[in-house]
Amino acid sequence: MNDYRWIEEYGKARRRLFIRVRNMEAHRKAVSALPHEEILDLAVTCHVFLEESLRGISSCTVTEDLRGEYGVTAAELIRDATDNAASLCGWQIRPMTEMSAYLTGEDVPVLQDGADEVLVITNRKMLYGAAAVFYPGVASEIASRFQGSYFLLPSSVHEMIAVPAKDHDPAYLSQMVRTINRTVVDTGDRLSDHVYLYDTETGTFVIAE
Repeated sequence: MNDYRWIEEYGKARRRLFIRVRNMEAHRKAVSALPHEEILDLAVTCHVFLEESLRGISSCTVTEDLRGEYGVTAAELIRDATDNAASLCGWQIRPMTEMSAYLTGEDVPVLQDGADEVLVITNRKMLYGAAAVFYPGVASEIASRFQGSYFLLPSSVHEMIAVPAKDHDPAYLSQMVRTINRTVVDTGDRLSDHVYLYDTETGTFVIAE
């Protein structure tokens, strides 16, 4: 039986912190009892990685009681978890065609330069990887690849999809997200019906209108 008493020691738990995102309104009751940060219509929560096995990844959600044991503020906790998640969970930004080929085992199609302008953002395990877009430097890296602002589609809690803003209509994208959420994505994996815009001038996300 594993001894997890170290979870109560911030000096040890800090190195295993990571973040997840979920829809704030859909999970308001549960999230309100946790240290969290609201970003647009999303809630960022903190978790402690315990172990990985053939059955998956085990983790512990950081509650207000546990945060109190740590002796840190919610803002400090979230900052540390966000910073640590980048190294603990890793992140990847890959063209949709490349990601699809990886998942299906098919060959990656050869495209002309600039032909694949749909990027998938997730973590190393592609599990609850939508939070990766909030890791340090990731949002600006996407902008660098597009050489400009972009729309972010909340595909599910596991990944985000980015497309260049100059080429797409936010109203159409929003309708597409809503349709996919109701016909393809499992209820528990739904992240948001909104599309987000990353503005390179401000370096921030807003809900696209």
